[in-house]
This record gives sequence, C-alpha cells and structure tokens, in this order.
Amino acid sequence: DWKYDDTNHWHECECGDKADTAAHSFQWVIDKAATKEATGIKHEECTVCGAKRSENTVIDKLPDSGNTGNTGSGDNNTDKPGKDDSTKSPQTGDSSNLIGWLAALFVSGGVLTVLGVSSKKRKESEAE
Repeated sequence: DWKYDDTNHWHECECGDKADTAAHSFQWVIDKAATKEATGIKHEECTVCGAKRSENTVIDKLPDSGNTGNTGSGDNNTDKPGKDDSTKSPQTGDSSNLIGWLAALFVSGGVLTVLGVSSKKRKESEAE
C-alpha cells in the first residue's frame, strides 16, 4: 500500500523504512459534470497513490449557446464515423497577428544587414 502526505508518496515496510518516494502526479477528476442548469464538482487525484486535493472544486455551469431552436436534423454528434474534422486547425486561444510578427522579423533582419555592411565598409576604409 502507498503512504502519502501533501507532497509525496512512498512505500513503507513494517520496520518504518521508506522506498519509492516520489512527488505526486495530480490529475483533475470530475465528480459531477457541469450542465447548463447546474454547476459541477471536481478534485485532483494522484495517478500513482490516489491522494486527493482540491476536493469539491466548483465547475462553472456550461454556457448557453443561444441556440433555442432545433435545426431539424437532430444530428449533433460530430464523433460519428465519416465526420472528419482533421482538416480544421485546433483552437489554441492565441489570437496574435502573424503578419505583425513577420514584419518585425524582416525589419530586424534588415537592420542587422545594414549594420553588418556599414561595419565592413568602415573596416575596409580604415585598412587603406
């Protein structure tokens, strides 16, 4: 059996010696799923020894999508075979503008090139 405290878990023999001491590896476990009408409950549990923390953490209600009418198809399952979403980009939450970063890259590259050329010309003129 595993013994544990707030930060570690270990095996303990009858003589009191400890072996296999390691830090917990916590993962969230949902005790009650949230719905549009009610909040849910979750806790963290160590995947090795089963130690629990953050018990009774509230999961917010699911947002109402604003869709009050039926589309008529009744088929909202996107996990069915034949429904291939692999061509869609994953949603990362990163809304930064790639064009702005590329422009900054080219401008800084241009500045470094100009500095390198002017330094080389200066060294050549000093050598003469």
